[in-house]
Amino acid sequence: MTGCNNVESMKKTTDDKQIIFFSDEENSDEEINYYDALIELKRMYPDEFTGMEVAEHQEDKEVYQEYNISSPPALVVMYKNETVVSLNGNLKKEEIIRPVSSAIDSIKNH
Repeated sequence: MTGCNNVESMKKTTDDKQIIFFSDEENSDEEINYYDALIELKRMYPDEFTGMEVAEHQEDKEVYQEYNISSPPALVVMYKNETVVSLNGNLKKEEIIRPVSSAIDSIKNH
């Protein structure tokens, strides 16, 4: 996805908000609903998705452990170093969009 950073650049950031997509290129068919949801969410919240991080399953195992993600696909939204949304597994597009947009709206109102 354009506008995304590889997790290698991810550090505990001073930015209040962090969005991380946990991916496995070898099983991209399982991630289609996540891709569709992320495209729509980026359209709805362009500023919030600037700098979204992508953690590759084979390359970023430490990040998977840090965020308690056993396997991709998954999506985590952090705010002030706290997990506000953690989605994992085979979900429908709306099952991804609803909690993420709710969390982002809540963060924006802080």
